[in-house]
Amino acid sequence: MTKSSFNTSEGRRKSQNLGRDPRIIVSVQDRNDPQAHAVFYGKGRVTEAGADDHIDKLAKRFLGADKYPFPQPGEKRLVVRIGVDRIGGFGSKMKPWN
Repeated sequence: MTKSSFNTSEGRRKSQNLGRDPRIIVSVQDRNDPQAHAVFYGKGRVTEAGADDHIDKLAKRFLGADKYPFPQPGEKRLVVRIGVDRIGGFGSKMKPWN
């Protein structure tokens, strides 16, 4: 099983839906080839542990900022850890998944 994660905040629809049903599908499109995409199927686990550090790490990677620059007053960050059970997708240069 492969693992992946993303960040959200408490009260948002994503965290509410995952609290009700942990099944998750994540689709990622190739920005250089709009026809190519990957789809990850699995289960998400929502936790507060490490969520603030996680969002700061994402801000560093994608925004070049040391701290997440858009926190809302009273916001509680959450990290969703995804256990990937199956991968699918399509792309003109892709080989079949094994």
